[in-house]
Amino acid sequence: MSNHIDKRAYEDPIAANAHNTMTLWTLFQRDLGSIVAPKEKKAIMRIAARIVARRTDTTRAEFMDDFVTTLGRRIYLPFVIGTEEEGWGFRAQMLLAVHEHQHVAQWRKQPVRFLAQYARSTRKRALFEAEAFLAEFEACAMFDWNPPSLEQRLGTLNGYGVAAADIQAARDWITPRLVETELWPTTRAGKVAQRWAALVRHP
Repeated sequence: MSNHIDKRAYEDPIAANAHNTMTLWTLFQRDLGSIVAPKEKKAIMRIAARIVARRTDTTRAEFMDDFVTTLGRRIYLPFVIGTEEEGWGFRAQMLLAVHEHQHVAQWRKQPVRFLAQYARSTRKRALFEAEAFLAEFEACAMFDWNPPSLEQRLGTLNGYGVAAADIQAARDWITPRLVETELWPTTRAGKVAQRWAALVRHP
């Protein structure tokens, strides 16, 4: 049985709009049991901002305004889902749904180990992020979107307190896997994105 996707059935890119953004997030929440909360209203996020500011080059304000943060199955957002804001357009919100829910999937697989490794090991942190980047690329293939630049995505790791060698490890891990994104998603989030895309195209 072939797993190749017939691209002829996916002629039109899926629209990045308010409705699609909200339905994509809803499906992910149902599938992975995630909980979404506004970042600015959570004391734990203000505490995390102080810790991050001490350990990385990211300021408290940047952490609160420019980063989505996932802890376990809770996703803390600096924007309202389905409402475009500066820096948070619909396309960005949809790809973030994919990215952050891959982190939820990582946590669900090994809850304690994932959190410990992400916090303590810069190499593991970079590789966990690389897997979430891969989910984004898989979603772009499912949505028939032009994918983001790999180097741009890897460049965001500079704000995660990782070393250049860790970023190279992430690059080495994801690069050979990108050739498979046109075939069939391998990440949990990529598979959910594929299912959502099929529902959109064939309601």
